[in-house]
Amino acid sequence: VGTEKDFAPAPWAHLDADLRSRAEARVEEDNIRLTVEDIQPLDKAVARAAGGLRVFIRDEAPLTGLRGVVEREGRGRGHITLVVPVAGDREVEVMLPGTYAISPATLGAIKAIRGIVDVQEI
Repeated sequence: VGTEKDFAPAPWAHLDADLRSRAEARVEEDNIRLTVEDIQPLDKAVARAAGGLRVFIRDEAPLTGLRGVVEREGRGRGHITLVVPVAGDREVEVMLPGTYAISPATLGAIKAIRGIVDVQEI
């Protein structure tokens, strides 16, 4: 076990958050050596995972707010599809170009945008 001076404080050390880590374990003589290769807040790891959202809107009013959220959250692996009503009871689905980080915070921020009718995780 190392002493406190052997470790530099991690940028996430002050956070009260769940973490995801990737590590390598090796057996050396009678000891197990664990080397952490990557560690990050769990919500950021989830945001990079595949998945997506279907966002239901009535008109173009919420588009500016939606754009702000996806630009702030950044790129990830999730797709966002807009579901827009057209004549009668029909709907058109339009998949936004690119992929986006979709975390619980992203989902909540999109749901809070005025003019968003519904948001479904896919």
